[in-house]
Amino acid sequence: MESFYYNTYPFFLNKGKMGQFLASQDWSNSALGNPDGWPVSLKITLGTVLGASTKMALFWGQDFLFFPNDAYAAILDNPIHSDQKAARIGHEPWALIQPLLERVWNAEAVEPLVYQSVDSFENQRYLLNFSPVTDENGVITGVLSTATAFVQPSDQNQESETYDRQVTDTVPAIIWTTKPDGGCSYLNKQWYEYTGQTKAQAEGFGWLDATHPEDKDASSKQFLEANEQHIPFHLLYRLHQHDGTYRWAMDKGSPRFDAEGNYLGMIGTVIDIHEQKLAEESLRASEAKLRSIVSTAPVAIGLFVGRDLIVENPNQTFIDIVGKGPDIVGKPLREVMPELIEQNQPFLQILDDVFTTGQRFHSYGSEVKIVQNGVMTHNIYNITYSPVLTKKERYMPFWILPWTLQARQK
Repeated sequence: MESFYYNTYPFFLNKGKMGQFLASQDWSNSALGNPDGWPVSLKITLGTVLGASTKMALFWGQDFLFFPNDAYAAILDNPIHSDQKAARIGHEPWALIQPLLERVWNAEAVEPLVYQSVDSFENQRYLLNFSPVTDENGVITGVLSTATAFVQPSDQNQESETYDRQVTDTVPAIIWTTKPDGGCSYLNKQWYEYTGQTKAQAEGFGWLDATHPEDKDASSKQFLEANEQHIPFHLLYRLHQHDGTYRWAMDKGSPRFDAEGNYLGMIGTVIDIHEQKLAEESLRASEAKLRSIVSTAPVAIGLFVGRDLIVENPNQTFIDIVGKGPDIVGKPLREVMPELIEQNQPFLQILDDVFTTGQRFHSYGSEVKIVQNGVMTHNIYNITYSPVLTKKERYMPFWILPWTLQARQK
């Protein structure tokens, strides 16, 4: 199971001990089910979290299933890494975190939590930020948390703000803060190294000039609306690099408040997600191309998603051969064609072997017993089962298996 999940799904691959641990779990009987059917927003965010060098965690769904990366897990006591509720993190941190997660889930603004790590040195503290994760329709599907280390300086004469900024400059991620009017008041050195902007160019609203011209207006509008309403926000835009190129980035921010509840501005992070974004776009393009080929093919082709072989986008020839009508879409193949099991036919097992091994299967002149329009038929077909591979010869996160049948006279 570990080898299958780890090599099949890019959001587990090379993502530290946590990625390996999650890949070793049997998700088939979990609340999330097999990773084939996980939402796109979960896979993209999880890949970002697990691959980040900064401390990040994803709390997914209304049960807040806990997915920390290695760095975030280290600051909590008894973190869990599989399909369990985040309440199992540990009583003390959960008592602090749960109310904030509930508020973010309900689209409320929350201020960062100052958390004392159980494994840290004396005076070691972390600033935990929480922001919503949304799907393509803007619906909140989870909560993203980032942790930034803050250590109270022992020299009480040292300015705390200066010290904190020195600390954030050592963090391998872009961190920023704004004033109540939305103007940027601080960007750590990683921003300047990444974008090539100077401090004079970036502060205030100058940071928007580093976003791609096609993304600038939408990013500005969404950010200013969140600042006016004092609510968390989540932006995706192309960010200028010092070499003149652009890369996709995810910008997440949360409002800050003082002890009296006065709004102080925003605090947030910017994370490079270029590879994940390109992989997602490539996946969508591949799926669209495949569906076009299927619909126009002169032979019967059915697309099966996941290990349960959910029928998806069959062409009309395939529907006619199966003989169960167009309502087969969205159903497991074993339910669409129970005769494959009842007649002890080997095809479901062969398909599963193709799925797990990635090896193509082809046969000539195979007899297939099919109940077509209520009548059992015996026909001879040439059959091909082929897994769809990425350009890097790794299996796609969504497994799609074409089943091509060419009838021959018996």
